This record gives sequence, structure tokens and C-alpha cells, in this order.
Amino acid sequence: MLARFWGVLVGAREHLVVVLPGIGGSVLALPGRPDELVWSGGLRNAGHVLRHPEELSVEERPRLSPVGLISTRKVFGVWTAIPGYDGLLRKLASLPGAVLDDGTGLMNLDANVVAVGYDFRLGVADAAEELQRQVQPRLAHLWPGADDRRRRLLIVAHSMGGWSRGSGWARRTTGHCAAH
Repeated sequence: MLARFWGVLVGAREHLVVVLPGIGGSVLALPGRPDELVWSGGLRNAGHVLRHPEELSVEERPRLSPVGLISTRKVFGVWTAIPGYDGLLRKLASLPGAVLDDGTGLMNLDANVVAVGYDFRLGVADAAEELQRQVQPRLAHLWPGADDRRRRLLIVAHSMGGWSRGSGWARRTTGHCAAH
């Protein structure tokens, strides 16, 4: 079954839909400790980082691990103070046949809707490497034949995620993209 999403006819089992957040859109944790968040995009967390910028210093912490995408934060439960990616992921996950990997746990190779977080402090090249690390094994698992992978990839990118998608890796693999 196919559904129209942003003007593109999408069959969740026909495509791999990847959501790439903008800068600050990935939840970051200490490596190997997914429960110890350094950046969550929440109001308190943002205030803490403003008072203690060393928390996000690449010099102090050369690597942080992405553990999902930021959620929408509301003030008094009413006003959206920080728009997150949870609504978009919910909408994509509701497509017929969709299997969601929200990026919070181990990689689910059967997922065809995938949130790809990255350490936004490290720049576009590093983000593109994370994109490749997440996408290539999924394409190979979902469509084992190389020719079957053509035009299967849909990337929904915001801000820096768009730059990452436009990197050398993405340009070399545009044959996989259904629309770019």
C-alpha cells in the first residue's frame, strides 16, 4: 500500500526513510553510557550547557554518542518552546508497513523508518560517516540485490542534516535516493 507524504508516493516497505536532524537535534550521551545524557535539547539542559559550555567541548569530550533525536518541549504543557522530531517520526511510523528505529537502542536492520542522530559538534564529514554507517547495512539487509537498492532511499533532512546528506558520501550514492 502506498501513501502520499510531502508530495512523494511512499510505500514504507518500498523505501528506507531516514530522518536527519539539524544541529542540536541529536540527543548526545557519554560513550558507552546511553543514560548519561550530555545534550537532550531540553530547557534545563540548554540552560545548564549555557552555564557550563565545557560540557559540549570537543577538547573535553572528543566523542559523544547519539542516542536518538530531541523531543518537542512545551512550556506549561501548552506552548512549544523547542520543536522536536517526535511528531515527524510518529507520522512516518504510521505509514502502512512502517517499522521505526528511533535511534535510542541497538540498530534494527528490519526498520524502514530510521532516525539517524550524529555528534553535531564534529561537523558535516563526521555526520556523513554516521549516515553511511546507518544506511548501508540497512539497504543491504532490506534489499540484498544491489540493483534492488536503486531509488529506495528517502532522506528527510533538516539544517545541518541537509549538509550531511549533500556530502561526498551522499553524492556517490544518489542512485539509492528516490528523490533528492
